[in-house]
Amino acid sequence: MPIKTEASFARKPTGDAPGLLGVKITGLRAVEDFRNIHPGLVLDTSLSMAGKSIETVLKTVTGLINCLNIGDKITIVGFGSNPYTIFSAVTITADPLQKSAMIADLTRHLVADGETNLQDALLHIGAINQAGPPMDVLMLLSDGDVTGTGIKTATGLYSIVKSCFGATPMYTIGYRNGYNAELMEAFAKRSQGSHTFAENELAMPVVIGDMIGGLQSAVANELILTFHAAFMCREPDTIVGEPTLKIGTIIADKPMWVLFDVPLGLENSPLLLNYKEDGVTKTATFTPIDGQCDELEILEQENRCMVGVALKKVKEAMMRHKLDEARELLSACLTTISSSRMVDRPLTILMKAQLEESLEEVNRAMQNLRRGHVPAHLVNRMTSLGANYAAQRGVTQMADNTTPGVFSSPHQTRTSQAMASQYTRASCSSLPADPAGDEPASDSLSYTAPEVLLAMATSTSF
Repeated sequence: MPIKTEASFARKPTGDAPGLLGVKITGLRAVEDFRNIHPGLVLDTSLSMAGKSIETVLKTVTGLINCLNIGDKITIVGFGSNPYTIFSAVTITADPLQKSAMIADLTRHLVADGETNLQDALLHIGAINQAGPPMDVLMLLSDGDVTGTGIKTATGLYSIVKSCFGATPMYTIGYRNGYNAELMEAFAKRSQGSHTFAENELAMPVVIGDMIGGLQSAVANELILTFHAAFMCREPDTIVGEPTLKIGTIIADKPMWVLFDVPLGLENSPLLLNYKEDGVTKTATFTPIDGQCDELEILEQENRCMVGVALKKVKEAMMRHKLDEARELLSACLTTISSSRMVDRPLTILMKAQLEESLEEVNRAMQNLRRGHVPAHLVNRMTSLGANYAAQRGVTQMADNTTPGVFSSPHQTRTSQAMASQYTRASCSSLPADPAGDEPASDSLSYTAPEVLLAMATSTSF
């Protein structure tokens, strides 16, 4: 079985209070090899992408193509006012010139123009998916809101995704400050994917690398955990009274946690896990065992759930232009985890740093900006952080560009680092030399001539 299930109590239930049950689900891999993948990318190439945004996308997707293995497939659709196919289920071969040719083709196609017609883009790539072979993941990269004609709401657009892709997860990446965070978060949440706000240029290859590394090392998908109806799931965004939880994909060497409040008398209730392995549906039943999970790990995950809920409330307060309320929520959450027994553990250290950073920015916004104005990047960051803590996926990048790997497997971290390194070298190699030394200047990452873009793209390799 490619999945290991563990469950135990950090606090046993009493007549006065429910117990805290931690369920740990870990993907196992018997050998150090990785499955072939077929990512589908939807790239926003509307007019707002002109300049640095589309250049960032080009360099990032260049890195993605270069990290694909023989036998992998890739589909890429660009869209402005109308969608267009760049690659349709192209298979990576042993031809040493193939990737360079693909990147040159990608460079020619990425031209910023038109509005942001997401409806037709999703229908377009959906038709490719239905014609087969099916895609493992749908990735949407956009810097703007949905404009033009057609469906614009999350419900309507996700209906298209569900009809065309079924249970395929959707990963969404928003960059710059004008993108529709609510829409992209809804896509990810409903499909058991992830949503990330790429707050700066270097975040893009890191985020994509994390996703690709996860696809390569996925051991099972469409996981659904079923539990006693009297259990209260502590995970953010769960539906009260719903006895099932959709988990999505399990990645090798990356534990996923689910926490429950369990009433007295139900300590030995079984849990049922359904999942698909290589397209075959499988089932595992298990019960809590004393001491099977580390108590401190469970308590740290309790902190994660609390922070995830708090960040959702912070975002909602910001959406209502209530920065004072957002500050109070952040302060209260920070005080709670700072006084917990887990304060020196890696995840809690990260959460504490991100809460302190967010609190500092809220205070700065309250002092320096006009009354009632909430900076877009703050709302976007709260949306992304909250989603990542809730789903235990994605890159929780801080504003100082550090990217801890607490939600990533070792392979995901290696893939992200490799893509970021290639991206940085490609950027620096195209910059003018520093007059004071031999290193390229680092205060600008802008490019103008298409020839420079093509030379940079075709020279990048893994």
